[in-house]
Amino acid sequence: MTLSSHVPNRAWSSLLAAIFVLLVLQADSFAGAAWRTPSGIPSTEIASRINELATKHIGVTTPGAVIVIVKDGGIDFSKGYGYADVENRIEVDPATTVFEYGSISKLFVYATFMRLAEVGLLDLNADIRSFLPEGFLKRLRYDAPITFYHVMDHTAGFEDYLFDLVHAFPNKFPSLEQALLNSQPAQVYRPGTVSAYSNYAVALAAYIAQQLIGKEFFAYLRDTIFTPLAMHHTSAHPLLADHPAMLQQKAIGYDSRPAMRFKKGFWSHIPLYPAGAVNGTAEDLARFAIALMPPDGEESPLFQKRDTLDTMLSRSPVSSELSGFAHGFILSKDNRGALGHGGNTAFLHLS
Repeated sequence: MTLSSHVPNRAWSSLLAAIFVLLVLQADSFAGAAWRTPSGIPSTEIASRINELATKHIGVTTPGAVIVIVKDGGIDFSKGYGYADVENRIEVDPATTVFEYGSISKLFVYATFMRLAEVGLLDLNADIRSFLPEGFLKRLRYDAPITFYHVMDHTAGFEDYLFDLVHAFPNKFPSLEQALLNSQPAQVYRPGTVSAYSNYAVALAAYIAQQLIGKEFFAYLRDTIFTPLAMHHTSAHPLLADHPAMLQQKAIGYDSRPAMRFKKGFWSHIPLYPAGAVNGTAEDLARFAIALMPPDGEESPLFQKRDTLDTMLSRSPVSSELSGFAHGFILSKDNRGALGHGGNTAFLHLS
């Protein structure tokens, strides 16, 4: 998902689905009935450009994809291409096809941190170790605070431990607490010194937020973000147990390397689920993006105060040029003010 004002020109994923949610932050670039992207594409040509790109790739490098463009608080373009299920010839539908959001799920965690901080339930400078039982973290190398800012900037110092990150089959699925105890990575850097992507740190901090909220994290997201934003085809439960009908709408991922020729893959079941297990449609993801971009001076439905949103979309106070994060959002390197976050699971890609 990209909070931006330009349409990226990039190769499509070799996996099933690429979701581009392009969000207008620079309103002046789009004044009037006709407008141009900062890269110079007239608004009247965007659909044809996208269709041309789809023609080159659908059935060649990917069996299916969906693209959604958001402008001025609404969905300006939404279209599915190819198949969500090749064998059964089920076409991709941006309103109903369910995708694995992968690490885009982390944005819901970061929004939760900001919401809790806004109402005084959480200090983003607090040491996360102080919220955990003695001895919970067994592989710490440094006796130094790990703050929520460090988590959002991926500077907590953990290696990214991939063992047990994804389960192909959901039998004997652990609780979030048990997953955190079972799959602890080593801390290899002093907190705040090196930006090293960490799924574990995000899931750990979400577990702490869960204790402060007094409700399971997936249920909190459902009740306070997904339902109010009319994201009716989205769930953070790692097995979709709170929304089982979504299983019938879920896209299948394929291995499309030349030798594989769209060999059917498996769905990803993620025990550290706050870090990557949200499933939903492209248009639902667009609704979340719209909530992050209210008109100037207006409040976001995600927060009580506009200042909270503005802070979230600004560079983190502990972020360096090395980390390049804005409270969990990844800052673009092109100086256009774009923010975003991608997501990958075993056989699906979102951007």
